[in-house]
Amino acid sequence: MSYATKRKLAIRSKKSPMPVDHPVAVWLDAYRPEIVSASVWVGGLSEFVAGLVRELDVGLEASKRYARVLAGVGAWSLRQGFDLDSEVVLCPATVDAYMAGGLPGASNGSLMAVRGDLRLLGTSLTREAPWVQRPEPIARTSLSAPYTEVEVAAIRRDVLRQSTPLRVQVGRAIVALGLGAGLDGRWNVHVTGTDVVENDGLVTITVGDPAERLVVVRDEFAEDLLALADDAGTGRLVAGSTSKNAAAKAAGRVVIDQGHISLSAKRLRSSWLLAHLANRTPLTALLQAAGLRSFASLSDLVPFLHNAGDPAEFLRGA
Repeated sequence: MSYATKRKLAIRSKKSPMPVDHPVAVWLDAYRPEIVSASVWVGGLSEFVAGLVRELDVGLEASKRYARVLAGVGAWSLRQGFDLDSEVVLCPATVDAYMAGGLPGASNGSLMAVRGDLRLLGTSLTREAPWVQRPEPIARTSLSAPYTEVEVAAIRRDVLRQSTPLRVQVGRAIVALGLGAGLDGRWNVHVTGTDVVENDGLVTITVGDPAERLVVVRDEFAEDLLALADDAGTGRLVAGSTSKNAAAKAAGRVVIDQGHISLSAKRLRSSWLLAHLANRTPLTALLQAAGLRSFASLSDLVPFLHNAGDPAEFLRGA
């Protein structure tokens, strides 16, 4: 259910009228808009505006704003010969016509603000007007928590102590690709030995969809990734299936700290992101390397960052 629909139901479920001494009611009784003639105002427009604002039942400042918007569109509607009916005045067609010719000389910013207010009023105060409800926002998937330094040390130690050479190889690859290049299950199972290249001491990985890009490997993991790439040749560093969840299943077979720590490519990626944030890697460069389109998800890692030095020194030097 959209916000506007919930708002409609909340408004219509109200049974108690607004008290006459309510601040909004007092203000409405004294309100006389300058843009409307006295005869038009007392001839029915004042009751129309006051009734709808009372129905909204919002705070005083918001009530003032919506009353002014309703007075404007209401007066214009009367000049066009429309009835003062919320289903008519606040229907999308009337609002579009009002925005096109009812506010001559208004700036683009003012027009956008009025249109936004009228859309909210229309979706909140009409039952039949054909407003298209805005879809519910899609919830963003939060980043997994990064590993602690102690956990990272245990992972790097135990990944070499697996029961079979294949598990050692798979574990090493998942860890090196995750902590060294921020690659989780969307990418790590597709990286081949030929995707890893060293040039003048700089190791990079060519990453495919989604978000095709070139990622610079952290020096700390460059040597291990080069060795894994050399062993894989034209094959993939993470041997096995490339189907959905293949990386998670492969990581699940790697035993860390006697099973007390679960190996997760998503958490390795978060640890990689956190390391770059702590190292003050430029955010634009980090977005490109991570295949991210916005900074939003990085906010999930703020609680894990520890300031090195006095924050005021950074803020004053900006």
